[in-house]
Amino acid sequence: MEKILLVANGRLKQQLLEKIIRDADFVIGVDGGTNALSDSGIMPHMVVGDMDSVNKKVLSACRDRGVKIIQYPTEKDETDLELALREAIKLKPRGIVCAGIIGDRPDHTLANLQLLQVPVRKGISTMGYFDSGVVYCIEHFLELKGKPGDTVSLLPLTEEVTGITLKGFKYVLENGKMISGVPLGISNELADKTGSIRIRSGILLVFHLMSVNS
Repeated sequence: MEKILLVANGRLKQQLLEKIIRDADFVIGVDGGTNALSDSGIMPHMVVGDMDSVNKKVLSACRDRGVKIIQYPTEKDETDLELALREAIKLKPRGIVCAGIIGDRPDHTLANLQLLQVPVRKGISTMGYFDSGVVYCIEHFLELKGKPGDTVSLLPLTEEVTGITLKGFKYVLENGKMISGVPLGISNELADKTGSIRIRSGILLVFHLMSVNS
């Protein structure tokens, strides 16, 4: 399988969802994220979570259409996104795309961003969409395409990320290091239409701020 889309219950414009779903081979509604899919007339292939935020009518419609429902108890150690990522990884895709992972609760947002490393550690390309851009989770290399002047921020997920080489950016770097808690990589800019990021060790979040609706 090429690409799996997970739709969580954070902020997500309908126009953006309808755009990114075109490239998905398999769609998972992460609990209340299934409501956003329903609003766009999209039936997921699977719904995962404790079902405390998905609309009951939406869930019933999924059952009627034969959608696979994987329900967990409300009192559990894992978050709904973590459980959905586990199911996605079982399908052995080349890539996982997450949407609706940034919301009004900063604790949930931080947890969701940290979870992006789970499939990356298994060799699965992983990224997430939010209304003002894209976040990539990388372990080795990323070629970033955009417009000169686009804001790009880099934040380490691991305690440190080493061997960082940036090309095509306003602030270039050769074999540099970033340490957790020292936001050295905030607010860089693309200097050209393409920039490359290469790292030797660690896991890095790369935020590309742009209009993803255009």
